[in-house]
Amino acid sequence: MASGEERKSNPFTVLTEQYLEAWQRANALNQEHLAEMARFWDPRLRARWFAQLTRIVDNYMRSPTFLELMQHNLRAMTRPTSSPSSQQDRRVSDGDHISRLP
Repeated sequence: MASGEERKSNPFTVLTEQYLEAWQRANALNQEHLAEMARFWDPRLRARWFAQLTRIVDNYMRSPTFLELMQHNLRAMTRPTSSPSSQQDRRVSDGDHISRLP
């Protein structure tokens, strides 16, 4: 078995121990917070939270600002775009032959 001094001199062992210590600290923190997180599993609290969230989102989506923004975006998406060149000047080249597109 390797002595403590040999383990400390091996960089892989030192890195592995640091990695495992970090996981152990994370596990300890997780165990501490599990009790706090358990209250969010209460169906009554979740129902209240979702009801409040629904009201907030509903109010936001019915606001004049949001509706105006949606209207602007829909107009922008459905507006026909014009290319820099006129439609009659569109040409296709297959290398040697150039033809007009309809």
